[in-house]
Amino acid sequence: FCIVNLYSTSVYSNLNTVKVTVNNGAINGSVFGGAKGNATYTPHVKGNITVNINGGTIGSVYGGFDQSGTPEGTDYVYLNGGVIGSSFGGGNNTSINTSNIYLQGATTTYLYGGSNQSGDVTKTNVTISSGTVTSAFGGNNIGGTCAETHVTVTGGTIVTDLYGGGNAVATTTTNLNLNSSDNTIPDIYGGGKSADATTTNVNVNGIKATNIFGGSNTSGTVTTSNVIFNSGTVTNVYGGNNAGGTTTTSNVTINNGVIPNVYGGGNQAETNTSHVIINNGNITKVFGGGNLANTTTTFVNVNSGSIGECYGGGNQAGATTTTLTLKSGFIGSV
Repeated sequence: FCIVNLYSTSVYSNLNTVKVTVNNGAINGSVFGGAKGNATYTPHVKGNITVNINGGTIGSVYGGFDQSGTPEGTDYVYLNGGVIGSSFGGGNNTSINTSNIYLQGATTTYLYGGSNQSGDVTKTNVTISSGTVTSAFGGNNIGGTCAETHVTVTGGTIVTDLYGGGNAVATTTTNLNLNSSDNTIPDIYGGGKSADATTTNVNVNGIKATNIFGGSNTSGTVTTSNVIFNSGTVTNVYGGNNAGGTTTTSNVTINNGVIPNVYGGGNQAETNTSHVIINNGNITKVFGGGNLANTTTTFVNVNSGSIGECYGGGNQAGATTTTLTLKSGFIGSV
């Protein structure tokens, strides 16, 4: 048999703490850590909510409530096994103060630190250590607001892309800590997919990836992006956005590593002001600007390292004002 929707308790209950465990079975609908609620009644959980998914096939998993309700404590979602369509640290149409979601063995198509259709989220914590996810987001999906996200990757397989922000929802501050991964992640973004972000922080400490962007993907304005690269295997590092939107100010700092291409700007998206600092590392090409899109003002500072080619401007794109400062290191051509 199969279950349509599974709630932690009756749809309108008030509880002190909640714990939900799914070991096996088929749930075509959703699993909620909280209750359902509706427009006239708001259920409550005074303590924490814990959801453990150990197996089974599930349409979607939520740490929070469905239609109304906000837990006074914290959500904890552990994805230990099973196959899940979409996984949320928060609720469906509801808010939450702090959510924690851990991918540690399950397979899920989409993973969100925040909520789905609506709901305000204060802080999310996403940890990926094992298992498989196609696309992972630190923030919300299509509605609500998200203030602060923390995404940590220490293992697992991310098939397509990883975002510090949300899908189509703005995030105030995003934090990505990229330590290691089981596969080479195609694309990593400090911002969202089609969403704004005020400040993005991307810390690279050993990840394998093709492209890392300080900004967002297809659209969105990122006010300030910060990419700090300490180690890892990455083909392209961009301070700005990918295909659309704008980054106001980008900051890229390379402390070590072997990187073919470093861009202060974006790929196909414009950047107003970019800052690139090279403290060490072996880099084939450094551009103060973007790849295919213009950057207004660029600053490149080389303090050490080995660089094949270094340009104040962009690759196939222009820059209005460039400042290139070379203090030390080996540079083949400037």
